[in-house]
Amino acid sequence: MNRIVRATAVVLLFFLASCRSSSPAHEALEQAKMGSRAAQFKLYAEAYFRFQKAAALAPSNPKYLNNLAVLAESRGQFEEAVRLYEKALSLAPGNRRIKENYEKLQAYLKPRAPKPPA
Repeated sequence: MNRIVRATAVVLLFFLASCRSSSPAHEALEQAKMGSRAAQFKLYAEAYFRFQKAAALAPSNPKYLNNLAVLAESRGQFEEAVRLYEKALSLAPGNRRIKENYEKLQAYLKPRAPKPPA
């Protein structure tokens, strides 16, 4: 009887260990994957939501912030996009993709000089 109790306890222990929640980094990656998949199907609100979750779980990941900034930009949330790009650049100043996205948004937001009358 004692063996059965021990064996059951060991099996239960392994079962509970395998059921433990995943790490925040892993969960963030899963959220980002779902966000990318949603964006592929043009479900941008869902993609934005998923990348928000990913960025909250892994706030030091510049890729999640960049993707979230792109989605904010597509929603017309330009101030939010600028803030996210700047945060992403502070984490990865050498990331060319983030720099390009940020510079394109800055150029878009720059006031245009009026055309002279013809």
